[in-house]
Amino acid sequence: MEFFVSILILILYTVLIGLILIYISTLIGTALMLIIPLIGVLIIPEHMAEFLSFKLFTCMDGMIAVHNIHVLLAVWAAFLAIVLYTEFLSWYMSYIRQEDNIKDTTEPVYSLDDASSPIKLKAENVMGSFSDDEVVELNEMKEMVANWKNWKGKISAADEDITPEKGNEIIYTMENNIK
Repeated sequence: MEFFVSILILILYTVLIGLILIYISTLIGTALMLIIPLIGVLIIPEHMAEFLSFKLFTCMDGMIAVHNIHVLLAVWAAFLAIVLYTEFLSWYMSYIRQEDNIKDTTEPVYSLDDASSPIKLKAENVMGSFSDDEVVELNEMKEMVANWKNWKGKISAADEDITPEKGNEIIYTMENNIK
């Protein structure tokens, strides 16, 4: 009977810590992983000593005994390895993103009106120089794209409240703004 109770307690402890690590926080899960047995040792030292020293099974004709403390240490090692790996990986991924963001923000934003714009220079190399009418038309296209992005943001922000009638009203307003 004690064997099944011991296994049940170890399984509940492992599942509880695993769920906390996954769904709440790795820091809280790691802290609870260490604090729960320590609190048990402080509150009921005789029962915890009996629980941790309970022999689950033996190997090699009784030469090697596996106690609950060994299983607990294996659970700790596995969870701590997972926590360290995920924390390192998330730190590294955020470090990579920060470098990418720094690179993106240092690039200047050019306008078609700017004579030294690499975009304009590349387009002129391909298509020849732009006439004033073409520059005006390109700027109008840029405004339409900006308006579309603005409307798209408004639509996605109010996604839950859009009814078919409201959707038709938004499309009608967008069409009138473009014209």
